[in-house]
Amino acid sequence: MCKSIIESANDRTRLIDAGKDFKIPQYIHFFLLTLEALLEQSLQDTSIIPELMAPFNEGYLKLVEFLKTGTYSRRHVDVIVAKFNEGYSLVLETPHVLTAQGTANFWKYGHMIISKICHLVRYEQRYLYQNKKANTMLEVYSWADLFEITNHSKDESTCKSKENPEFSCGKFYVDGCQANVKLIHTLLVSLYCDSTHHSHNDIKHLIYRVLQLHEGMQRLDNLVARISKEMIIQRTYIRRELTIVQHQFQAFETSLAQLLTHSIISSQSKQAPQRLKSLAINTTSLQWGLYFLTLTYGGGYIDQYGQIQLRNQLPDQLPN
Repeated sequence: MCKSIIESANDRTRLIDAGKDFKIPQYIHFFLLTLEALLEQSLQDTSIIPELMAPFNEGYLKLVEFLKTGTYSRRHVDVIVAKFNEGYSLVLETPHVLTAQGTANFWKYGHMIISKICHLVRYEQRYLYQNKKANTMLEVYSWADLFEITNHSKDESTCKSKENPEFSCGKFYVDGCQANVKLIHTLLVSLYCDSTHHSHNDIKHLIYRVLQLHEGMQRLDNLVARISKEMIIQRTYIRRELTIVQHQFQAFETSLAQLLTHSIISSQSKQAPQRLKSLAINTTSLQWGLYFLTLTYGGGYIDQYGQIQLRNQLPDQLPN
């Protein structure tokens, strides 16, 4: 992950928190990380990433500002969406910035990422308007709930031809998760350098948990590669891989919660509070990435009312 992406990601986390009021910004932050990862893979010169990401980051910060002041309205939605579309056009219209394969990848994944971001921006406003006491349209279900609702029989296989097209595009979710983990790792190393001698072991333990997450990301990468090549995939294989990574994430999250409840960072470091805040937000963002990847491979989605729904399989989508 290049330095500009790390700086850009930390800037986005400066103005929000990891609480319930900012779930949409946390999730959009995840998608912006997927976009940065996609640009890093697709550009001939990665030094222009900050320039290309500028409209996206500006739209994002406008959203956070409106949510913080409680002034988010339909007219603001159009302004923010216009900024995201401006960024999308900038990438496609800037000459000679994308490799040949990068152009194909950006047309395939970039459009999907931008569409999801704009969808979240629009439905956040609509949901807040209809539900004055609600904080967000996205309700958090436990992993157990997620698996129960999207439950499939033990021996069932799935055929890609009957799945939502996004089933075959899990790569950009995994890329976003990988970017999150790399960013978390970088933040922890910075905290380790700033911490007192007595806190080194606590942060070392958290870094060990991150190394487990790196291994989990490789599992997800292998899962996506297999799904991209095979037409028939065992549901048990998908569920096993996702479950292992979710357990690794929960172990990291538990260790991070313990770290945040202790004053282990040297008070002499002025950057430590922001790094801790960024660490918490990126952990929440990683949770959303794993959460929606699980939903995608479970055949489900979340509607604008925060409820999990299963995608209907039409007769012509079923395998022969």
